Amino acid sequence: MIAFSYWQAHHSTVISESYVKADKLQKAHYAHFVHCVHGINLEILYILLRGTDRRRVLFIMNKQEQLGKIGDYVRDALQRSFGQELSACDVFLGSNYLVMHIRGFVSPMEAVLVEGGEYDAVAASRGLVVQKLLFECKAVVQLLLGVRVEEFYDDWSYTNNAGMIIGILAEEQEFSHPPGDWKGLDLFKADVERLCQLVEKVPEKTRIVPFTPRMLVVQRDGILIALEKAMIEKGYEKQLRATKADLEKGYFHHNALFEPIIGRELEDVFIDWNMHSDRSLMCFVWK
Repeated sequence: MIAFSYWQAHHSTVISESYVKADKLQKAHYAHFVHCVHGINLEILYILLRGTDRRRVLFIMNKQEQLGKIGDYVRDALQRSFGQELSACDVFLGSNYLVMHIRGFVSPMEAVLVEGGEYDAVAASRGLVVQKLLFECKAVVQLLLGVRVEEFYDDWSYTNNAGMIIGILAEEQEFSHPPGDWKGLDLFKADVERLCQLVEKVPEKTRIVPFTPRMLVVQRDGILIALEKAMIEKGYEKQLRATKADLEKGYFHHNALFEPIIGRELEDVFIDWNMHSDRSLMCFVWK
């Protein structure tokens, strides 16, 4: 537990020391978190941070407000880390997922590397910063939504200057936005599994979740073949991850039948893996 005293600008009210149970939330980012929740009644914020009964405040803060504050936190943290102002960070909630769609994130230094085709170098440097951010973001999500994030998945499209962060939540949540009307999802699932078989094998379990009118989230469990598991055991996870990213995205972009099945043009595909739990999360974004 980390104890802090803080006050709100232009107010004489001082809130006594509060204890934040938040996975070692860094003190350097605590002030930023307080800035993100600026505008919440001080008494409510005190209850929220003490963790005595986080759910008591959920009816007071509109769900969109909560998601907006999470988006503000992620956007500001990325801007501080990379010195590049983001175009947007839209946050969506539903089922047991929290999805953050980020646009306009490439920093000037990364842009130079991207122009030179140094995608692996960009991914390596960005990965270190993003993992630290996601560690802290777990605490912010739990404080604002009252639900624990089990793990985060993230992927970045440097050609489209967009990124996707998906958190798997410990509890089911209502959808923050209407998922929309989708057709052909059974055929879409069959085509996803067809491509998986071409690249590796058919997943033991494939779950398709309509998330917004433009997004489909796909969770695949049991996707690694024996050779890939052996590479992970021998310490080649980084090389395997880079190879799978190139191979899978190539197939999902160029060998799929998604567009005639869904009846819309595909804008981007984001893919990440947890090699040790043999799980992958994907997000398909449509125009």
